[in-house]
Amino acid sequence: NTLDGRGIFPMLLSSQINFLLAENNLTLGTTGDAASYLENGIRQSMEKVRSFDQGISTIDPNTSEDYAMTNTVIEAYITQVMNSFNTASVNEKLAIISKEAFVASFGNGLEAYNLYRRTGKPDFVAPFVNNAPFPRTYPYPNQYTFDNSNIDQHPSTTQTFWDNNPPGFID
Repeated sequence: NTLDGRGIFPMLLSSQINFLLAENNLTLGTTGDAASYLENGIRQSMEKVRSFDQGISTIDPNTSEDYAMTNTVIEAYITQVMNSFNTASVNEKLAIISKEAFVASFGNGLEAYNLYRRTGKPDFVAPFVNNAPFPRTYPYPNQYTFDNSNIDQHPSTTQTFWDNNPPGFID
């Protein structure tokens, strides 16, 4: 079954928009309510995942435990996240939003990467090997710099125009 093209690369989902709105509300003071955006993002992400249920067993053959995404399980998870969010500091709230957005970005590493380089969160992201600095940008393609003598390759630590974070903030 090919799933008819559903969800192979979730480019920009409504759940991710809600996480972005929550982040912006918290960090920039934009209109809306970060908690509402966060909750909507989690719900939309879970509904997207649930829509893939095509009779696939949710029972672990080794333990006989059922991992089905039931309404009760969803509500318990959302309640736990929202309780943590509502009692958290601003920095902790940003970490919660980032964690939920990161999880919901499964299959789309680009959004997770951009989230991490914007915020430095979530905190559970593994450090890079060999203590290499976190890539703030990607290098130009070799052919681009070869064909255009006016362009020099830049190091991966070059910050984009919107990156106002200090150097090394997530290294």
